[in-house]
Amino acid sequence: TYTTDVTRIDVDKEFNVLKLTPAYNDQNDYDEEDPMSMMPEHDPMEAIDFVVATPYPDIPSAMHAIDAIYDMATYKGYRVKKLMGTDACVSHYKHYMQMGIKGFVHIGHGYEGGIMLHDGRLRFNWFQGLPHRPLTPCVMYFDSSKVFNPPLMPEIMNAGTRTFIGGILNLHIGQSEEVCKTFWKKVLETKEQMGNAIREAEETHAQLHGAHGIEGD
Repeated sequence: TYTTDVTRIDVDKEFNVLKLTPAYNDQNDYDEEDPMSMMPEHDPMEAIDFVVATPYPDIPSAMHAIDAIYDMATYKGYRVKKLMGTDACVSHYKHYMQMGIKGFVHIGHGYEGGIMLHDGRLRFNWFQGLPHRPLTPCVMYFDSSKVFNPPLMPEIMNAGTRTFIGGILNLHIGQSEEVCKTFWKKVLETKEQMGNAIREAEETHAQLHGAHGIEGD
């Protein structure tokens, strides 16, 4: 499944393991990095409408879904950026999410507090610290397990996201990408309303019926 499990490891000064805490709740932990100071240099003239991304191009179903959604959005006239493997990193996600884009699709592992990228976690507290609701007017779809739960989901919405779709429960690899592709096909090609589109997409895979949440417009 597209699930991340967080384990806390306490060590002493010599890095001897003192304690393991499986299923660790990291909601009270805060990242040391300044989310704005870690931004890399980007081309200021780059114009992007839509981002499709996965840190896991070695998962065939993830790769196929990214390619399919890229083609759909490109055909409809959107300027699409594809982030694969090492390019699906924390700094790139932070940059493109704040560009005023219309759509952002992520396929990969997640949990209630964030998503796993190539070089680390993008956690709820980064969204929490964003000023001026910079994610407007983005429609954000995280094909990840359990991301449609606190603390991540409300912080994504509070940061200005127009609509957020994500897994409430565990999402099975293979099936969840089919739901994601079907959703975007309905929205981009038939202009189906998003709430109807995700429910109709789920109906194609009975094991995922009711596994996704949708919030916003």
